[in-house]
Amino acid sequence: MDFIRRGFAGVIRKPTKTVILLGIVFVLGNMIAGAISIQQAVRNTEANLYNKMSPITTISVDWEQYAVYTEKNSGPVTLSLPLDKLQKIGESPHIKYYDYSYSINLVSALNRYEGGREDYSESSMRSFSFKGVGNPDMLDIKEGQIKIVAGRAFNEEELQNLTYVVLISDTVARENNLGVGATVIFDNEIDIPISYTVDEAGYVPYVTKSQNYEFEVIGIYETSRQYRQLEDSARWDPQGRDIDLENVMYVSNRVVVEANNFLRDAARQGASERVSHYPPPEYTVLYVLNDPKGLEAFKDDVAALVPDYYKVVASGSFDAVAVPMKSIGDIASMILYVTVGAALVILSLLITLFLRDRKHEIGIYLSLGERKTKVAAQVVLEVVVIAVVAITLSLFSGNALSGALSEKMLIDEVAAEQARASEQKQIYSDLDWMGYSDNLNSEEIIESYTVSIDWRTVFLFYLIGLGVVCISTLIPIVYTTRLNPKKILM
Repeated sequence: MDFIRRGFAGVIRKPTKTVILLGIVFVLGNMIAGAISIQQAVRNTEANLYNKMSPITTISVDWEQYAVYTEKNSGPVTLSLPLDKLQKIGESPHIKYYDYSYSINLVSALNRYEGGREDYSESSMRSFSFKGVGNPDMLDIKEGQIKIVAGRAFNEEELQNLTYVVLISDTVARENNLGVGATVIFDNEIDIPISYTVDEAGYVPYVTKSQNYEFEVIGIYETSRQYRQLEDSARWDPQGRDIDLENVMYVSNRVVVEANNFLRDAARQGASERVSHYPPPEYTVLYVLNDPKGLEAFKDDVAALVPDYYKVVASGSFDAVAVPMKSIGDIASMILYVTVGAALVILSLLITLFLRDRKHEIGIYLSLGERKTKVAAQVVLEVVVIAVVAITLSLFSGNALSGALSEKMLIDEVAAEQARASEQKQIYSDLDWMGYSDNLNSEEIIESYTVSIDWRTVFLFYLIGLGVVCISTLIPIVYTTRLNPKKILM
């Protein structure tokens, strides 16, 4: 009978020891299978959820750090990063592309889209937000924020030259019965105090200066947002911001800069030094990442180029996904490492004890001329046969148990992360106000989390499980090969 047949016979001949070893490997296998399944589920869920998010970031002032900085440096500092610095940041290898946009508010007699809300404006003139465009390949179109449904977007010539053409939303177009080719008029107004002396009526006298612009509608867009009633608590809509985004007018950056220059020139003509300066036009830079997972690396790149009181702002979804997933993944990794370590110790001691009871049997094999390598191979075979059965059983039971436990952990972690976010002073980020708020709710995160068995999980489980079993037999094998058959049989 060769060592292979002896190995299988040994498993059957000693059922008590076989059951004990089978039970221990089964229990340890459940823990290893569960940890591996959770790790794979975390990776798959992260990938699926990240694919749903827009990898868009911007740079904003960190007001807490700004307060610390100004206190240490005796006075406020500029809060506007130079455009060349922002362009330098755009050269980061983690950035796919970026774009910047100037913005300004102009008023018009046009009706705003209010989405069923009451319009509280007492004036016949209503304010509209103008968003500058500098690239014909508009970022909002590329990222799916808007879609042209009539007409066209801007061409290079219209953006390079001071051309008064505009894109309006389909909702505003319907409110005002406008189409492509229509003409719309907007006013740029500034109130300048004549002096700071209070008149007889108790008011500071002002003079209003204004300039109007006539725009041609070259395109009509629709947004990608789906509206619900404002009282729907499941809908994230800070103060009706989604509706405000329907009233955005897209023009060239040149138009916004020229409109702002008018305000600055008018302000310089004021009677007091307090209004002699008007701030430069506001601009926002949006950076699109190659991969949402590169966010932390991009933050490091930015930190090396800007003062400490600036920060990278990303959608709230990044933390809502990354924090719970990292917590669960860390727990699963800890369980896996501890279980593997415990399995190595327990199985090594158990197999060594079993072999001590079989030393006479092993002595006989060695005295009959059987090579030590074959005796060691017989021991490994016996252990591996039992382990394969136990590991196969624990694969399915461990996967089922880990699914139930880890889902409960995920629910608790998501709830804790949402509670933490709600306690923050700044509830809505700059990206939220710009419409790039792809916040995933807890239901979406939990529904995307599924612990399942795939070929990667099976392969990794058998690799780790059998690897642990084989390593655990090293000490017993050393013990076996060092036995002296004469002393055993005396």
